[in-house]
Amino acid sequence: MMSIASTDWRAFAIFQFFNGYIFGHMKTTCITLLIETTDGKYRLVPFACIQWGLGFMINSIVLYLANDWRMFIVIVNLISSPLIYFYLLFQESYRWLLARGDLRGAADVMTELNSERWAKGDRENNVDGEITSEQLIMLLPDNESKRNFHSCFYLFLEKSTCRTTIVLMLMMVTYGMVGSWFHSGNDAISVDINIHFLLHGALTFWISSVIVLLDLKVPKLGYKPQLLFGMSLLAVCFAVTLFFNVTSYQAPRHIIYIATSIAAITDSSIVLMMICHTTAAVYPTVVRSKAFGLLFACENLGSIIMTILLSDYFSNGPVVGHFTCEALVIGAVLLAILYFPETKFMITREFLIDVFPTYNSNIGQS
Repeated sequence: MMSIASTDWRAFAIFQFFNGYIFGHMKTTCITLLIETTDGKYRLVPFACIQWGLGFMINSIVLYLANDWRMFIVIVNLISSPLIYFYLLFQESYRWLLARGDLRGAADVMTELNSERWAKGDRENNVDGEITSEQLIMLLPDNESKRNFHSCFYLFLEKSTCRTTIVLMLMMVTYGMVGSWFHSGNDAISVDINIHFLLHGALTFWISSVIVLLDLKVPKLGYKPQLLFGMSLLAVCFAVTLFFNVTSYQAPRHIIYIATSIAAITDSSIVLMMICHTTAAVYPTVVRSKAFGLLFACENLGSIIMTILLSDYFSNGPVVGHFTCEALVIGAVLLAILYFPETKFMITREFLIDVFPTYNSNIGQS
Protein backbone atom coordinates (compact mmCIF):
# COMPACT_ATOMS: atom_id res chain seq x y z
CA MET A 1 0.00 0.00 0.00
CA MET A 2 2.86 2.37 0.86
CA SER A 3 4.58 1.52 -2.43
CA ILE A 4 1.44 2.49 -4.37
CA ALA A 5 1.22 5.76 -2.41
CA SER A 6 4.86 6.70 -3.11
CA THR A 7 5.36 10.01 -4.89
CA ASP A 8 8.93 9.49 -6.17
CA TRP A 9 11.31 6.68 -7.07
CA ARG A 10 13.36 7.03 -3.90
CA ALA A 11 10.37 6.42 -1.61
CA PHE A 12 9.18 3.64 -3.89
CA ALA A 13 12.58 1.90 -3.72
CA ILE A 14 12.67 2.18 0.09
CA PHE A 15 9.20 0.74 0.56
CA GLN A 16 9.86 -2.00 -1.97
CA PHE A 17 13.04 -2.94 -0.11
CA PHE A 18 11.15 -3.45 3.13
CA ASN A 19 8.29 -5.20 1.33
CA GLY A 20 10.77 -7.56 -0.30
CA TYR A 21 12.49 -8.29 3.01
CA ILE A 22 9.20 -9.04 4.78
CA PHE A 23 7.86 -11.11 1.89
CA GLY A 24 11.10 -13.10 1.57
CA HIS A 25 11.19 -13.78 5.30
CA MET A 26 7.58 -14.96 5.39
CA LYS A 27 7.98 -17.04 2.24
CA THR A 28 11.08 -18.84 3.52
CA THR A 29 9.67 -19.34 7.00
CA CYS A 30 6.25 -20.55 5.83
CA ILE A 31 7.58 -23.17 3.46
CA THR A 32 10.09 -24.36 6.06
CA LEU A 33 7.42 -24.71 8.73
CA LEU A 34 4.90 -26.28 6.35
CA ILE A 35 7.35 -29.13 5.85
CA GLU A 36 7.27 -29.80 9.59
CA THR A 37 3.53 -30.49 9.49
CA THR A 38 3.52 -33.48 7.13
CA ASP A 39 5.89 -36.32 6.37
CA GLY A 40 5.68 -39.78 4.88
CA LYS A 41 3.37 -40.40 1.96
CA TYR A 42 1.58 -37.04 2.34
CA ARG A 43 4.76 -34.99 2.12
CA LEU A 44 3.86 -33.50 -1.28
CA VAL A 45 0.74 -31.85 0.14
CA PRO A 46 2.61 -28.90 1.74
CA PHE A 47 4.47 -28.28 -1.52
CA ALA A 48 1.19 -28.20 -3.42
CA CYS A 49 0.00 -25.52 -0.95
CA ILE A 50 2.83 -23.13 -1.87
CA GLN A 51 1.84 -22.95 -5.54
CA TRP A 52 0.81 -19.64 -7.06
CA GLY A 53 -2.18 -21.25 -8.78
CA LEU A 54 -4.82 -20.58 -6.15
CA GLY A 55 -3.38 -17.11 -5.55
CA PHE A 56 -3.64 -16.23 -9.24
CA MET A 57 -7.23 -17.46 -9.33
CA ILE A 58 -8.24 -15.40 -6.29
CA ASN A 59 -6.35 -12.35 -7.51
CA SER A 60 -7.94 -12.43 -10.97
CA ILE A 61 -11.42 -12.79 -9.46
CA VAL A 62 -10.79 -9.93 -7.02
CA LEU A 63 -9.50 -7.71 -9.84
CA TYR A 64 -12.63 -8.47 -11.84
CA LEU A 65 -14.97 -7.71 -8.93
CA ALA A 66 -13.12 -4.65 -7.60
CA ASN A 67 -12.64 -2.07 -10.32
CA ASP A 68 -11.56 0.56 -7.79
CA TRP A 69 -7.98 0.00 -6.57
CA ARG A 70 -8.99 1.05 -3.03
CA MET A 71 -11.58 -1.71 -2.89
CA PHE A 72 -8.96 -4.12 -4.21
CA ILE A 73 -6.62 -3.27 -1.32
CA VAL A 74 -9.46 -3.70 1.20
CA ILE A 75 -10.34 -7.14 -0.15
CA VAL A 76 -6.69 -8.23 -0.23
CA ASN A 77 -6.27 -7.16 3.40
CA LEU A 78 -9.37 -9.13 4.39
CA ILE A 79 -7.88 -12.21 2.75
CA SER A 80 -4.36 -11.75 4.10
CA SER A 81 -5.30 -11.00 7.73
CA PRO A 82 -6.26 -14.60 8.66
CA LEU A 83 -3.20 -15.83 6.78
CA ILE A 84 -1.01 -13.80 9.12
CA TYR A 85 -2.54 -15.57 12.12
CA PHE A 86 -1.92 -18.95 10.48
CA TYR A 87 1.67 -17.85 9.91
CA LEU A 88 2.05 -17.11 13.62
CA LEU A 89 0.59 -20.50 14.52
CA PHE A 90 3.14 -22.27 12.36
CA GLN A 91 5.85 -20.83 14.59
CA GLU A 92 4.77 -23.39 17.21
CA SER A 93 6.25 -26.43 15.44
CA TYR A 94 8.03 -28.36 18.20
CA ARG A 95 10.28 -30.14 15.67
CA TRP A 96 11.44 -26.77 14.38
CA LEU A 97 12.03 -25.45 17.89
CA LEU A 98 13.86 -28.62 18.92
CA ALA A 99 16.13 -28.54 15.88
CA ARG A 100 16.93 -24.88 16.51
CA GLY A 101 17.96 -25.70 20.06
CA ASP A 102 15.05 -23.88 21.70
CA LEU A 103 14.39 -26.68 24.18
CA ARG A 104 12.25 -24.61 26.49
CA GLY A 105 9.92 -23.56 23.68
CA ALA A 106 9.72 -27.12 22.32
CA ALA A 107 8.94 -28.46 25.80
CA ASP A 108 6.13 -25.93 26.26
CA VAL A 109 4.57 -26.84 22.91
CA MET A 110 4.82 -30.59 23.58
CA THR A 111 3.32 -30.13 27.04
CA GLU A 112 0.40 -28.22 25.55
CA LEU A 113 -0.16 -30.86 22.85
CA ASN A 114 -0.11 -33.58 25.51
CA SER A 115 -2.60 -31.82 27.76
CA GLU A 116 -6.19 -32.94 28.22
CA ARG A 117 -7.36 -30.08 26.03
CA TRP A 118 -6.03 -31.78 22.88
CA ALA A 119 -5.95 -35.43 24.01
CA LYS A 120 -8.23 -37.83 22.18
CA GLY A 121 -9.20 -41.35 23.14
CA ASP A 122 -7.00 -43.50 25.35
CA ARG A 123 -4.29 -41.61 27.27
CA GLU A 124 -2.22 -44.66 28.24
CA ASN A 125 0.60 -43.72 25.85
CA ASN A 126 0.58 -40.04 26.80
CA VAL A 127 3.04 -38.53 29.22
CA ASP A 128 1.47 -37.09 32.34
CA GLY A 129 2.72 -33.82 33.75
CA GLU A 130 4.91 -31.12 32.30
CA ILE A 131 7.67 -31.90 29.83
CA THR A 132 10.88 -30.08 30.70
CA SER A 133 13.87 -29.05 28.63
CA GLU A 134 16.04 -31.40 30.70
CA GLN A 135 14.02 -34.34 29.37
CA LEU A 136 14.51 -33.19 25.79
CA ILE A 137 18.23 -32.52 25.95
CA MET A 138 18.95 -36.25 25.73
CA LEU A 139 17.40 -36.24 22.24
CA LEU A 140 20.06 -33.90 20.91
CA PRO A 141 23.42 -35.15 19.61
CA ASP A 142 26.43 -34.12 21.66
CA ASN A 143 27.63 -31.54 19.15
CA GLU A 144 24.13 -30.05 18.80
CA SER A 145 23.49 -29.58 22.52
CA LYS A 146 24.36 -25.91 22.17
CA ARG A 147 22.71 -23.51 19.81
CA ASN A 148 25.12 -23.00 16.92
CA PHE A 149 25.03 -20.58 14.04
CA HIS A 150 24.45 -22.40 10.75
CA SER A 151 25.22 -20.60 7.51
CA CYS A 152 24.85 -21.43 3.83
CA PHE A 153 28.37 -22.86 3.99
CA TYR A 154 26.92 -26.15 5.23
CA LEU A 155 24.98 -26.54 1.97
CA PHE A 156 28.35 -27.11 0.26
CA LEU A 157 29.96 -29.10 3.06
CA GLU A 158 30.35 -32.38 1.17
CA LYS A 159 30.86 -33.19 -2.50
CA SER A 160 27.51 -34.89 -3.09
CA THR A 161 25.55 -32.18 -1.30
CA CYS A 162 27.50 -29.48 -3.13
CA ARG A 163 26.52 -30.99 -6.48
CA THR A 164 22.87 -31.13 -5.49
CA THR A 165 22.97 -27.52 -4.28
CA ILE A 166 24.47 -26.30 -7.56
CA VAL A 167 21.85 -28.17 -9.61
CA LEU A 168 19.03 -26.76 -7.46
CA MET A 169 20.42 -23.23 -7.77
CA LEU A 170 20.59 -23.55 -11.56
CA MET A 171 17.01 -24.82 -11.68
CA MET A 172 15.75 -21.97 -9.51
CA VAL A 173 17.48 -19.37 -11.71
CA THR A 174 15.68 -20.93 -14.66
CA TYR A 175 12.42 -20.94 -12.70
CA GLY A 176 12.74 -17.23 -11.98
CA MET A 177 13.52 -16.43 -15.62
CA VAL A 178 10.54 -18.42 -16.89
CA GLY A 179 8.16 -16.78 -14.42
CA SER A 180 9.38 -13.26 -15.20
CA TRP A 181 9.21 -13.89 -18.94
CA PHE A 182 5.70 -15.34 -18.81
CA HIS A 183 4.13 -12.76 -16.50
CA SER A 184 5.76 -9.59 -17.79
CA GLY A 185 7.44 -10.25 -21.12
CA ASN A 186 5.01 -12.51 -22.91
CA ASP A 187 3.86 -10.52 -25.93
CA ALA A 188 1.78 -13.42 -27.24
CA ILE A 189 -1.07 -12.91 -24.78
CA SER A 190 -4.22 -13.01 -26.87
CA VAL A 191 -6.80 -12.94 -24.06
CA ASP A 192 -7.81 -10.53 -21.32
CA ILE A 193 -5.17 -10.24 -18.61
CA ASN A 194 -7.57 -11.42 -15.89
CA ILE A 195 -8.54 -14.45 -17.98
CA HIS A 196 -4.84 -15.02 -18.64
CA PHE A 197 -3.99 -15.28 -14.93
CA LEU A 198 -7.20 -17.16 -14.14
CA LEU A 199 -6.39 -19.86 -16.70
CA HIS A 200 -2.80 -20.05 -15.52
CA GLY A 201 -3.85 -20.36 -11.89
CA ALA A 202 -6.57 -22.93 -12.54
CA LEU A 203 -4.34 -25.16 -14.66
CA THR A 204 -1.44 -24.89 -12.21
CA PHE A 205 -3.73 -25.79 -9.32
CA TRP A 206 -5.14 -28.74 -11.29
CA ILE A 207 -1.70 -30.07 -12.29
CA SER A 208 -0.46 -29.82 -8.70
CA SER A 209 -3.49 -31.77 -7.47
CA VAL A 210 -2.89 -34.45 -10.11
CA ILE A 211 0.74 -34.78 -9.00
CA VAL A 212 -0.32 -35.30 -5.38
CA LEU A 213 -2.90 -37.93 -6.39
CA LEU A 214 -0.36 -39.75 -8.56
CA ASP A 215 2.08 -39.72 -5.68
CA LEU A 216 -0.52 -41.39 -3.45
CA LYS A 217 -1.87 -43.87 -6.01
CA VAL A 218 1.40 -44.83 -7.75
CA PRO A 219 4.05 -45.33 -5.04
CA LYS A 220 6.67 -46.56 -7.53
CA LEU A 221 6.60 -43.30 -9.49
CA GLY A 222 9.74 -41.49 -8.37
CA TYR A 223 10.31 -37.77 -8.14
CA LYS A 224 13.40 -37.70 -10.32
CA PRO A 225 11.54 -39.00 -13.43
CA GLN A 226 8.80 -36.42 -12.81
CA LEU A 227 11.38 -33.65 -12.59
CA LEU A 228 13.13 -34.79 -15.77
CA PHE A 229 9.77 -34.98 -17.56
CA GLY A 230 8.88 -31.45 -16.47
CA MET A 231 12.27 -30.01 -17.43
CA SER A 232 12.23 -31.82 -20.79
CA LEU A 233 8.74 -30.47 -21.54
CA LEU A 234 10.02 -27.03 -20.59
CA ALA A 235 12.94 -27.41 -23.02
CA VAL A 236 10.58 -28.44 -25.84
CA CYS A 237 8.31 -25.42 -25.27
CA PHE A 238 11.27 -23.04 -25.26
CA ALA A 239 12.61 -24.66 -28.43
CA VAL A 240 9.27 -24.02 -30.16
CA THR A 241 9.12 -20.36 -29.15
CA LEU A 242 12.82 -19.87 -29.95
CA PHE A 243 12.31 -21.32 -33.42
CA PHE A 244 9.51 -18.86 -34.18
CA ASN A 245 11.60 -15.95 -32.86
CA VAL A 246 14.78 -16.62 -34.86
CA THR A 247 13.09 -17.61 -38.13
CA SER A 248 10.95 -15.60 -40.48
CA TYR A 249 8.04 -18.01 -40.12
CA GLN A 250 4.99 -16.15 -38.84
CA ALA A 251 3.29 -18.52 -36.43
CA PRO A 252 -0.23 -17.86 -35.15
CA ARG A 253 -0.25 -16.02 -31.85
CA HIS A 254 -2.26 -18.73 -30.13
CA ILE A 255 0.42 -21.35 -30.94
CA ILE A 256 3.10 -19.30 -29.18
CA TYR A 257 0.70 -18.52 -26.33
CA ILE A 258 -0.07 -22.22 -25.81
CA ALA A 259 3.63 -23.12 -25.82
CA THR A 260 4.52 -20.39 -23.32
CA SER A 261 1.56 -21.30 -21.12
CA ILE A 262 2.55 -24.97 -21.01
CA ALA A 263 6.10 -23.96 -20.12
CA ALA A 264 4.99 -21.64 -17.30
CA ILE A 265 2.45 -24.10 -15.88
CA THR A 266 4.96 -26.96 -15.95
CA ASP A 267 7.61 -24.78 -14.36
CA SER A 268 5.36 -23.54 -11.54
CA SER A 269 3.86 -26.95 -10.71
CA ILE A 270 5.93 -30.06 -11.46
CA VAL A 271 9.39 -28.50 -11.44
CA LEU A 272 8.86 -26.31 -8.37
CA MET A 273 7.29 -29.12 -6.32
CA MET A 274 10.15 -31.51 -7.08
CA ILE A 275 12.77 -28.86 -6.31
CA CYS A 276 11.15 -28.02 -2.96
CA HIS A 277 10.78 -31.66 -1.98
CA THR A 278 14.40 -32.41 -2.83
CA THR A 279 15.49 -29.42 -0.76
CA ALA A 280 13.45 -30.66 2.21
CA ALA A 281 14.80 -34.21 1.95
CA VAL A 282 18.47 -33.48 1.30
CA TYR A 283 19.10 -30.81 3.95
CA PRO A 284 18.43 -31.24 7.68
CA THR A 285 16.05 -29.02 9.59
CA VAL A 286 18.76 -26.81 11.09
CA VAL A 287 19.89 -25.53 7.65
CA ARG A 288 16.73 -26.13 5.62
CA SER A 289 15.62 -22.52 5.91
CA LYS A 290 19.06 -21.42 4.67
CA ALA A 291 18.65 -23.70 1.65
CA PHE A 292 15.22 -22.32 0.79
CA GLY A 293 16.45 -18.77 1.30
CA LEU A 294 19.37 -19.37 -1.07
CA LEU A 295 17.12 -20.95 -3.69
CA PHE A 296 14.58 -18.12 -3.50
CA ALA A 297 17.46 -15.67 -3.94
CA CYS A 298 18.44 -17.58 -7.09
CA GLU A 299 14.83 -17.30 -8.26
CA ASN A 300 14.95 -13.53 -7.81
CA LEU A 301 18.28 -13.44 -9.65
CA GLY A 302 16.66 -15.19 -12.60
CA SER A 303 13.79 -12.69 -12.55
CA ILE A 304 16.26 -9.78 -12.57
CA ILE A 305 18.22 -11.26 -15.48
CA MET A 306 15.11 -11.84 -17.59
CA THR A 307 13.71 -8.38 -16.77
CA ILE A 308 16.96 -6.75 -17.93
CA LEU A 309 16.97 -8.81 -21.13
CA LEU A 310 13.37 -7.86 -21.88
CA SER A 311 13.97 -4.15 -21.30
CA ASP A 312 14.32 -1.59 -24.07
CA TYR A 313 18.11 -1.59 -23.72
CA PHE A 314 18.31 -4.84 -25.72
CA SER A 315 16.76 -4.78 -29.18
CA ASN A 316 17.01 -8.58 -29.41
CA GLY A 317 16.31 -9.16 -25.72
CA PRO A 318 13.47 -11.69 -26.17
CA VAL A 319 15.64 -13.88 -28.41
CA VAL A 320 18.55 -13.71 -25.98
CA GLY A 321 16.20 -14.45 -23.07
CA HIS A 322 14.68 -17.45 -24.85
CA PHE A 323 18.10 -18.77 -25.78
CA THR A 324 19.42 -18.28 -22.23
CA CYS A 325 16.45 -20.14 -20.73
CA GLU A 326 16.82 -22.96 -23.26
CA ALA A 327 20.53 -23.33 -22.47
CA LEU A 328 19.90 -23.31 -18.71
CA VAL A 329 17.10 -25.87 -18.98
CA ILE A 330 19.22 -28.24 -21.09
CA GLY A 331 22.15 -27.83 -18.70
CA ALA A 332 19.89 -28.46 -15.70
CA VAL A 333 18.47 -31.62 -17.31
CA LEU A 334 21.95 -33.02 -17.97
CA LEU A 335 23.12 -32.23 -14.44
CA ALA A 336 19.93 -33.69 -12.97
CA ILE A 337 20.47 -36.95 -14.86
CA LEU A 338 23.97 -37.23 -13.44
CA TYR A 339 23.73 -35.81 -9.93
CA PHE A 340 20.09 -35.32 -8.91
CA PRO A 341 19.10 -37.75 -6.12
CA GLU A 342 15.88 -39.72 -5.88
CA THR A 343 14.28 -38.41 -2.69
CA LYS A 344 10.82 -39.95 -2.66
CA PHE A 345 11.55 -42.41 0.13
CA MET A 346 14.13 -40.34 1.99
CA ILE A 347 13.34 -39.48 5.60
CA THR A 348 13.71 -35.84 6.56
CA ARG A 349 16.62 -35.37 8.93
CA GLU A 350 16.92 -33.00 11.86
CA PHE A 351 20.62 -32.28 12.46
CA LEU A 352 23.80 -31.89 10.43
CA ILE A 353 25.28 -34.99 12.00
CA ASP A 354 22.44 -37.03 10.45
CA VAL A 355 23.59 -35.95 6.98
CA PHE A 356 27.32 -35.43 7.51
CA PRO A 357 28.77 -38.11 9.83
CA THR A 358 32.07 -36.21 9.99
CA TYR A 359 30.37 -32.96 11.01
CA ASN A 360 32.17 -30.99 13.70
CA SER A 361 30.21 -28.32 15.51
CA ASN A 362 33.31 -26.12 15.70
CA ILE A 363 33.85 -26.11 11.93
CA GLY A 364 32.47 -22.63 11.64
CA GLN A 365 34.89 -21.33 14.27
CA SER A 366 38.06 -22.98 12.90
